[in-house]
Amino acid sequence: MPDTRQIVPHGKRRPTLRHAKTSDIGLGLTLAIEEKRGLKEIPDTRRIVFSAVLIAVFLMSSNPASAGKRTGATELDRVAYAVEGAESSHGTNIAMWRAEPAGPQGPMQVSEKAAIDAGGGNRFDVQQNRTLGRAYIDLLHKRYGNWLDAISAYNWGPGRVDGWIKQGRPAARLVPGVAGYVRRVIRDSGLSLISIAVQKPTNSP
Repeated sequence: MPDTRQIVPHGKRRPTLRHAKTSDIGLGLTLAIEEKRGLKEIPDTRRIVFSAVLIAVFLMSSNPASAGKRTGATELDRVAYAVEGAESSHGTNIAMWRAEPAGPQGPMQVSEKAAIDAGGGNRFDVQQNRTLGRAYIDLLHKRYGNWLDAISAYNWGPGRVDGWIKQGRPAARLVPGVAGYVRRVIRDSGLSLISIAVQKPTNSP
């Protein structure tokens, strides 16, 4: 029986999933499924659509941000995940561990005071750090009654947000970095703009 295996010229290698283009992966999956099912001929249009679907599934499964938007995730889950992304790129930024012990630490950048307010725990343990950060953002959401102020307070500090609210929320006094942080977290969390709009900001801390 003749050997039908493809011969790879010397000096070249077969593309792997790591090096292949996303479109190649989608087409490869399509052809593999067709061969498995014995589908000899499929119209080009159907093949293109099927490849597009497979590519979309591949991208969703390979995108870390999708974990925070998984089916069944609560708004708190999604906000906490987005906050972690903004604070430490999901624990990949080595600068998340600071020299000052009482300062913000870990993937959620939880300070000593925030950890105490959230019920206490070991901020220097990665998993407990995430749990504390999630509990703290939940505490802030309950305090302010809306995500915009809660996320601002997580980044800027409740004291500063309280003072800003007492002054009537002047736009000129809102630090641009804080506004950008809030926009990023809201965007990455995938929160519904309708759900955000119906939340009434508190007029006092």
